[in-house]
Amino acid sequence: MRRKTPISESRKPEVKSPVDVIGYYPVRGQAVIYLLLEYVNHALGAVMPYVGVMAYEEAFDRMVGLLLSGATDEALSFPLDRLSDELDTLWRMFEETAAEWEEGMTPPADALQANEEQLLGACALAVALEEILLSLRRLPPDEIEALLNERSDHDGLPCFGAIEGMSERIARAVIGRIQSVNGPDIWKIEE
Repeated sequence: MRRKTPISESRKPEVKSPVDVIGYYPVRGQAVIYLLLEYVNHALGAVMPYVGVMAYEEAFDRMVGLLLSGATDEALSFPLDRLSDELDTLWRMFEETAAEWEEGMTPPADALQANEEQLLGACALAVALEEILLSLRRLPPDEIEALLNERSDHDGLPCFGAIEGMSERIARAVIGRIQSVNGPDIWKIEE
């Protein structure tokens, strides 16, 4: 089933800004999870119409609803696991698509807006989100601040550079996954 509009345009939770979300969850990783969810949906708007994402959309809807209701970590546990599984499925789709584009195949007409850089950047955020979901860790204030400080120029949403404000473990996991698709020279981590 094809989606005519990007997810971020068709379904916007009623939150004034990312800063409001951070204020609502001042010391919880939930705030960062929400921001990354919103960015992944936004960045993949041109890619998602031609991949099967119904299960991901359902998991996303449930996760956002729980976040906005102030659910406890215990209540979030199962939905987070499910969302992580769906992100893993999406990642495999992205790997296949990136490999096809690397071989020179032309993307479908409804995905011409999405270039390889956008695709891989979104993959990176999906992997970072997956790492956070799996650990359910509480991010310290300086990491949340780093996420807010690194904004893209589009809608003020967090961009790939924000991953540098997270833990080195997450950064290495993200870059390792991308290197497996695009080669070892992209986004090297300096020792």
